[in-house]
Formats: sequence, C-alpha cells, structure tokens
Amino acid sequence: MIEKISICLFHPKLIGRYVVEKTWKSLVFLLVLIFINVATIFAVVYHETTLSPSDESKIMEAILNDSESNYSFSAGKLEGNSKHFYVDGVEIVFLDEYNPSVNSPLAIVFSADGYETYFYQVRVGKESYSNYNFSSFNFSDGISTSDKLGMLSLIRVGFDPLLPLLGFANSISIIFDFAFMILILFTLMYLFGNSINPNVKGIFRFRLILNVFVSYCFLYWFYLVFNFGLLYYLALVIPYIYYFLAMRNIVKIK
Repeated sequence: MIEKISICLFHPKLIGRYVVEKTWKSLVFLLVLIFINVATIFAVVYHETTLSPSDESKIMEAILNDSESNYSFSAGKLEGNSKHFYVDGVEIVFLDEYNPSVNSPLAIVFSADGYETYFYQVRVGKESYSNYNFSSFNFSDGISTSDKLGMLSLIRVGFDPLLPLLGFANSISIIFDFAFMILILFTLMYLFGNSINPNVKGIFRFRLILNVFVSYCFLYWFYLVFNFGLLYYLALVIPYIYYFLAMRNIVKIK
C-alpha cells in the first residue's frame, strides 16, 4: 500500500502498472480515501462552526448603530422597540413576530420573556430567559461596555441551537462539492482518454483513473486540514497532469 501511495503521488508515469490490478482493489482503496476525506470534512467544518468575533461584531454593530435601539433587560424581561435586523442571511427579531423569508433562512426571535431560533423556517430552539443568568442592560441611558456584553450574551445564547445545524449543513455542502468534482473530473478523463492514448480502453482506462484520483484525495485532504486555498486548485489540476503522464507512458497492455 505504501508503495502504491508513493507511486500515485510522486511517480505518475508508473501509475499505468495498476491498470492490470483487479478493479475492486483499486475501487476499495479509493473509497477508503474518500471516506477519510468525508470524515475530515465533518471533523473540521462541523465541529469548528462557531459564531466568530467578526460575526459578533457585525451583529452588534447593526444593533448599536440603529437610532431606535433602546433595549433594556432586567429581571428576565426584555423591553424596547419592535425591530428586525438582517445580517449575513440571519434575521434577528426584537419584540415582534417572525415572518419566514427566503432571504433570511436563519432567524432568532427575542420576545419579552424568551427567545426562539429558526433554521430554514423550522423552529429548532425555544427558551425562557429565566433559564439563564443574563446580566441586566439598558441602552436608553447611554451604552456602556457592560450593556454591550449583556446584549452580546443574548445573541450568543440565541445562536447556540443554530451552530450544530449550520455545521452539518456546511459539511454536507462541502461533501457535495467534493463528490461532484470527482464525478466531473472522472467523466472528462474517461471521455478524453482516447485522444491521449487510444490503446488504453474500457476497464483499463477506468482502473487507471481510479488510481490517478489518489492524488486528488490526498491534496483535498491537505486542503481541508491546512485550509490553504491553493491546494484546492492543485487537487483539480494535478490529477489531469498525472493522468496525461500515465496514459502517455503506457505502450501496450498485456
């Protein structure tokens, strides 16, 4: 296995030796690498989906810069104007009804005594303020640092039910992109293989492509782990180069 990985990654001209390998062996090997990538996507994307300081800053800026933001919170009760804020696809509603919209699939609705959280118009969370130990704040007498932190604590708790769902949705989206690119690259390689080397046909070409995709899986894995954008594009280009080199190096299949 180590030898095969080494050849598929560093010696593309020799990948042709695996066209005579049993198809199920090459397929299982590639599926293992695909599974590792899928598991990594969930580990990296799903578990690291958080409300970043940048996200918090945008939300707080939208609220604090609004001239009608005179909210106050004390003894488990939120008071102030009815208002809807829209920040990066998230609708934040204060003391008003939530009207589902395709423009804001995610929503947090803060009522007088609790909050509700919506994920694509489906309510996924509902809590009373009494279940938390929120600090009091009052925007009407000037907004202090403690007032900002009090409001931010509400926002953070409101987002809690959304984050796992966002992580899962983001993971599925990336997995779809990963699988879709495999399908596109595989199809193009197979269709244009005859123009590179007409001697490699049918099942032999199929086996060769399976082994060429080892480089795609490794490069994509490193892209996920190190979040280095260049690796994503290399994962799209390198398999083509390796495929060309491997095909051109095959003279005859015995």
